[in-house]
Amino acid sequence: MLKSKIKVLPLLLICTALTLTGCKQVALITASDSTRELASAADDGDAKAAYAVGMRYTQGMGEVQNYALGLEYFETAAKLGLIEAQYMLGMGHYLGRGATVDYLEARRWLSAAADQGHTPAMQTLGEIYYNGYGVTRAPILGIYWSLQAAEADDAQAQYLVGISYLTGLGSNKVRSVGEEWLMRSAQGGDMRARTLLDTLNLKRRGATRFRQHDANYHQTRYIQLRLQGLGHNPGTIDGLWGGATASAVKAQFGRTLDPAAAFQALLQVPE
Repeated sequence: MLKSKIKVLPLLLICTALTLTGCKQVALITASDSTRELASAADDGDAKAAYAVGMRYTQGMGEVQNYALGLEYFETAAKLGLIEAQYMLGMGHYLGRGATVDYLEARRWLSAAADQGHTPAMQTLGEIYYNGYGVTRAPILGIYWSLQAAEADDAQAQYLVGISYLTGLGSNKVRSVGEEWLMRSAQGGDMRARTLLDTLNLKRRGATRFRQHDANYHQTRYIQLRLQGLGHNPGTIDGLWGGATASAVKAQFGRTLDPAAAFQALLQVPE
């Protein structure tokens, strides 16, 4: 065992003097047969194989832990469209594991995964925008993402949505809805939610089921909240596109826009 570690050390020292591609080749010299087979498949365009190699190196699963190398394989898989790899690549840039912290790249890849419904990516994007981590703070956009993750039973996102409804930051202020989301978050094991419920003297209970929304609910809700913040009257903040919302969009932009176009246009307007 000791001899094996001694053999690895010179290779790692050599690796630091090489480009990342060279580093990959050196690392694979000491890799297990199964890792080399996966790496070969990754080189041939197998996204799942590239992701598997990335996990082995970032988690130290049977290989010497190497975040930078793991991130390179995640990037290969991410560019081939693998959602899980896009999330891991985004988190690597967000946390600075395997690369320097790069919030722009983090948002790029987390957004790619979130757009395809990846719950942890939506939860992380929500926190990034809500708190302004490496970007201009945009609470409404943060809750746009967090609410989708919350409805997919992510306890961390449920906590943030609860806070949003309690404070009115990122949502219309509705205490009962905020408490409901905190109950759900606490039920899912989030200690922050449990502590806050105790502080607020609220008895924990089983959370009720939230109603199912149509496909455009989150987008329309975002539009309504943004328009309200810009001084327009979009009608009730209910996530339903109606005459009042359409009129408010026209008042803001001077022309009629459909929901998708209005959403994209409002993303360009600072909160």
